[in-house]
Amino acid sequence: MRTRSIAAALAALTAVAAVPALAADPESGSISTAAPKVTWGGDTTAGFGTTFGQIFLHLAGQEQPCQSPSCDEFALDVKDAGDITFSVTAETSTISYLQVIKPDGSSVFADGLDPEGQPDNATVIKIKKAPAGAYKVQTAQNNLTVDTYTAFAMLGGATAPSQQTQPGPPNPPSPTDPPPASTTPPPSSQPQPATLSIKAGKPSARKLRRARRLAVRVSTTEPVTDVRVVLARGGKAVGKGALARLDKAATIKLKVGRKIKPGKYSLTVAAKQGARSVGARIKLRIRR
Repeated sequence: MRTRSIAAALAALTAVAAVPALAADPESGSISTAAPKVTWGGDTTAGFGTTFGQIFLHLAGQEQPCQSPSCDEFALDVKDAGDITFSVTAETSTISYLQVIKPDGSSVFADGLDPEGQPDNATVIKIKKAPAGAYKVQTAQNNLTVDTYTAFAMLGGATAPSQQTQPGPPNPPSPTDPPPASTTPPPSSQPQPATLSIKAGKPSARKLRRARRLAVRVSTTEPVTDVRVVLARGGKAVGKGALARLDKAATIKLKVGRKIKPGKYSLTVAAKQGARSVGARIKLRIRR
């Protein structure tokens, strides 16, 4: 049964790969001190697999290629060295992954979660003292179907248009004007975004090396699927666990290595709620 499921999943991925590539629009651009900002956009199809595959492969110290149509690549020519801000925002997805490949081949990755582990509307990477040269900017949106994104790269202290001008105070209503129509939106039939929480107690490295397991308690306010938990240190995964479905709360046992040491770690949980992604991240200190 498991073999058939894997075969079906591979067939689905092959079908996605057969869709014509949807390249970034435009496909390339440049920034300099004279023209510090460039914008682009595009569509990605079925980026969910790419998004979460990239997150967990990155934690494991690996890289996943950016493949159309689930991932778009933009060629950026940086003509003058300086601090660069990269940003991507999706139309409907709560998470976008963003990866910047530098001229020397090294990469910088952002998983679309804020410091508290919650989905962030805009995924941002800031590179200080970035050298001039050719960069590749890759993005995929956490969606099962097609999603539209917009992105920009900005050099130095330039500011986005929304930051350059601030709207003035609105004109007071005239006494003869009719009262404004209600702007209260109708109740939504969509389920509320699930809120995930994660706890791991006070583990010790000595016990973990012996047991090779870390028990993690994960809870959710709404049912979610494809739950994945990663224990990481220094950007490298040292423990992993998964659960197919979570309705309220469950204990997930992560497999950890024998060489785990005391210190500071991050514990990340990510899951799927329909076409929406949800996640949480906490800091964890492992005692001796």
